[in-house]
Order: sequence, then structure tokens, then C-alpha cells
Amino acid sequence: MKKKGIIGLFGLATLAMAGLTVQAALPTYAANSTNVTVQLTVLPSGEALQIELPTDGNAFTSDKVTVRQQYAEAKDIQWRIVYKDDAGTETTYPMPQISVADPHGNATSGTHEDQVDLTALNGGKYGSYKIISMINNKPSTEDVVTFEYRALKIKDNGTDPNNNNPQVIIDHGPNVDHVNVQIYDQNGNPVLPAPINVPTTDTTGGHGGSTNWTVPVTENNLKDGHYCVVFTAYDNLGNILDRNAKYCFDYTSKKAPLVPDTGGSIFAGTNFTNADYISTSLAVFFVAAFFALMVLKRNRKAKRR
Repeated sequence: MKKKGIIGLFGLATLAMAGLTVQAALPTYAANSTNVTVQLTVLPSGEALQIELPTDGNAFTSDKVTVRQQYAEAKDIQWRIVYKDDAGTETTYPMPQISVADPHGNATSGTHEDQVDLTALNGGKYGSYKIISMINNKPSTEDVVTFEYRALKIKDNGTDPNNNNPQVIIDHGPNVDHVNVQIYDQNGNPVLPAPINVPTTDTTGGHGGSTNWTVPVTENNLKDGHYCVVFTAYDNLGNILDRNAKYCFDYTSKKAPLVPDTGGSIFAGTNFTNADYISTSLAVFFVAAFFALMVLKRNRKAKRR
């Protein structure tokens, strides 16, 4: 057999392997982030006030809340905190006036930061809070932000790559000893035979903490669908501390490895995975190489005769 024939057989085997193993690349996308800038609105007199922190509408589980105020042409800041419970009853707590004038009593511009201890303020009551602030006793400079103080705050933390079980971070307040958890299906029916008790450890020296937890979907043989997890916070005496927190998700069970698109190949419609195609390609290559060597050996014997 001529060398060109041998090279041709090896070439066909190589092309067969390459054709079976080449896969199309999927595009990837990067997440975008947006920076939000808060602008200070200045009156014609030059006086202005803006509450930078906390962010309006934020929620906290720690009883320590940072309050940062930006001001212009101010001598003093007057502010108060209004607490509203879940029944709608409001209680106002006047805060000490803050002097920001220079040593000569002139107005200044800048920022002032305080840390409010909600436990010291009102015993750390859960509910809604409102900060109302102004400078130089002028209501025209008033600014208002609201925030919530809750026993629990649930944050999404992705899924377990092994089984697609949802993962969450349970942020909890300083008095939370443990959390009871129940899972409900889309019809509102509980799916666990009994609530799960999740211990919560204080990780901030007396001001709450965070606990990682995985929703046991696979372990309870739940079907694909929409579910909601309800979390209830308890103190060490078994008393419910605050209203429930809820986390909802759509669950899709972990599927078998995807079968690549084989187009019009002879393997179309089979259940071959990517690994199967690689091993098959190697097998085709070595079989073709083996037959090429056999043909070469046979031709050499024929020439000797």
C-alpha cells in the first residue's frame, strides 16, 4: 500500500474524531452595576440638608443604625425619630440637637454621623422607623427617610450545584435564639411533616448575626414548582419576636447531563453525553488506525512473496 493511502486513512480517522468532539461555544454575559448618587438640594439662602444614611426604605436586623447627614450653611441640626408599630401606633423620640457651627458661631458645611442604638432608644422594638431632620430650625430644609427594624431578613444565596436546592442567608436580630421554618407549595399547603428548627448564633457581639441555610427540597422529595419558605423568629423562652419573614423560589430538580446537538450525524436521537462523544471519537480513531496498520502489514507481506 502506498504512503498516501496510509496517510489518507489516518486523515479520515482524525477528521472523524474532530467532527464528533467539536462543540459550539455559548456566549457569556457580565452583570452590570449602577452607582446611585444622592444630590444635595440647596435653598437660595445656601442652606441645605440631606440624610445620606440610612438609605430610604432599607431594612435592618442589627439594632445599631448609622445616621449620616450632609448639610450646608448650618449652625445646628434638629432631628427626631418616629417609631410606628405594626398596628400603626406612632411614638416620637426627640434626639439631641447637634451643633455644627464653628468656634465663632458661624455656619459651616459638611457631614455629621451618629450611631443610633435602637435598644437604648426604645428597647429595640420591631417595626417601622422614620428620621426627620432639619437645620437652623427651618422646616424648609427638612429631610425624611424611613427604614424598618426586623427580627429576620432573608437574603438569596444562590443554589447548591449538586441538587439545585436554594441557599439563603438568615440575618437575625440580637434576641433571636432560633428560627422555625416551614415550606409551603403554590396552593399554600405545608410540605414538611414538621417545622425545622434552625439555631441562630450571634456573630456581632450582642447585636445579631447571620446564618447560612439550605432549603431541603431534594431531601423531602419535592416536585418541581413554586414554593415559599416561612421563617418565624423565637427568643430563648420560646416567644415569637416579630412577624414572619418569607422567601419564595421556583424549584427545578437537577437534570441529567445535556446531550449535545448532533445535527444530522448518525448519533442523532441517541442519549450520548459529551463524555460519550469523546470516548466514541477516540474509539473511532484507534479503530481506523488499527485497520490502517493491518492493511500496511498485509501489503508488505504480499510484496515479500
